[in-house]
Amino acid sequence: MSAPSTDHSTDAATARKVLYATGPAHQAFGQSRAAYFVVPRRTLQSMPAEWQERYVSLIAEARTYLPADAFPQYQVIRLNDGRYAADPHRRYRRAGPIPSRPAGAAAEPTPAPLGGAFVNTDVDF
Repeated sequence: MSAPSTDHSTDAATARKVLYATGPAHQAFGQSRAAYFVVPRRTLQSMPAEWQERYVSLIAEARTYLPADAFPQYQVIRLNDGRYAADPHRRYRRAGPIPSRPAGAAAEPTPAPLGGAFVNTDVDF
């Protein structure tokens, strides 16, 4: 048997790669091959204040942890069954909050809550 590694930087790098490939975010995408998870502003603003605070805090923490290029700008186009569709969330100022699910109403089963949230469009420009 070999002795345990004493190179903690290598161990940390390996642990980070394992987390990247098998961690909670990876698992939340399930079998989906989506490369992005997109949440409309209207959806975020419709969440309870405590959730919004937690979300904003986590994103702020991520921005201090990761380099700026981890948060590039994107343009989003809504698809419905693979076709371009009008986006009711685009005009968030006029639309108002999304009504919450009625009390006691069953949520749709989502074994992978992030799966399929964004279809990859691997197009070379």
